[in-house]
Formats: sequence, C-alpha cells, structure tokens
Amino acid sequence: MYLLSKYLLLTTFAILTFGCNKEKCELYDYLVIGKWDWIETVYPLTGKVLNPQTEGLTMALEFSNQGLVKGYTNDSLCYSIDYRIEKYSTDPDKYEFIFDSELRAQFRLVEDSMFLNSAYNPYDGGPVGLYLRLE
Repeated sequence: MYLLSKYLLLTTFAILTFGCNKEKCELYDYLVIGKWDWIETVYPLTGKVLNPQTEGLTMALEFSNQGLVKGYTNDSLCYSIDYRIEKYSTDPDKYEFIFDSELRAQFRLVEDSMFLNSAYNPYDGGPVGLYLRLE
C-alpha cells in the first residue's frame, strides 16, 4: 500500500510539473484541499526563521473544495476567506493563490509539503512559509 501511495504521489507530481493547461489549475485546486500545518517561515534576505517553537504558537490553513480557506492559530479559527488558483502573471508555469480577490501568494506543492511565498515579487525577500499536509 505504501509503494502504491508513493507511485500515485510521484505520478501526480509529474503531471503537475510537465502539464500546463486549464486542467492543471483544476488539479491544483483538488490537491490543496485539506488541512496544512505551519512548519516554518523563512525570510530569504535576512535569513530569519520563524517556527512554532520560536513563536510559541501553532498555525494551520484549511482549504475547502468550495474555494474557502480558513486560518487557525493555536487551533482557534482566526479568519475565513475566499481563494482561487491562477497561473502566476509573469511565469505561466507557476501558480498562485488569490485570496479575497486581491491578495496574492505564489505556491508550490512537493509531495505533502506546500511552499507559500507571501511576496508578490518572489525576488523581494518576502517570507516563504512551509506547510505540511495534515489531512
């Protein structure tokens, strides 16, 4: 069963990496659904690293199939906003979340991890969060 899960995960990753069309956005919509636990946030220009131990709190994101994301801090609901996934404006091979119709964050899925770049321009040193799938 473990080998089958690994195979399906690798196949999905290959599809995400090499395909580029409307179906790919829909596949990303499906793959982000679930709860994601915050592992750390890194500020690339300064090297500063934040995590649950340094901050004394836990955070999680929960994406629904109705285009809603909920943010939790210490297991308490902090916000619930709409989201959608689109191709990144300057690189059609990358994708981004658009939250509440205006806030943007580029993201990348690797196995059960999600890297979320909160800076609109990924070269300006904005924070990059790492989340691990819970469900």
